[in-house]
Amino acid sequence: MLNRIIKLQAIVEIVVNRIGDALRLIAKQNTKMRTALYQNRLALDYLLIQKGGVCGKFNLDNCCLEINDEEKTIDDLSKTALGSRGDSAPPKARNFLL
Repeated sequence: MLNRIIKLQAIVEIVVNRIGDALRLIAKQNTKMRTALYQNRLALDYLLIQKGGVCGKFNLDNCCLEINDEEKTIDDLSKTALGSRGDSAPPKARNFLL
């Protein structure tokens, strides 16, 4: 029974590690997309400067573009889930489950 609990614990730890890795990758991708979006908006505002930028062209009152970057928050949460280990490698003593 104890052996099964140890195996289950190892499997859960591996799953948590992989979910943490996935969240960090998604956060990095989100940061890159956010940067590209700001660059595109800047280019559109430049091209439409004679008409007041994007907001002036489409007569928008509330036209502030603000996208929060949550990469650090996601990274902190995933490290907390990993017990502040910060690595995603499963424990060496439990590699027999892979």
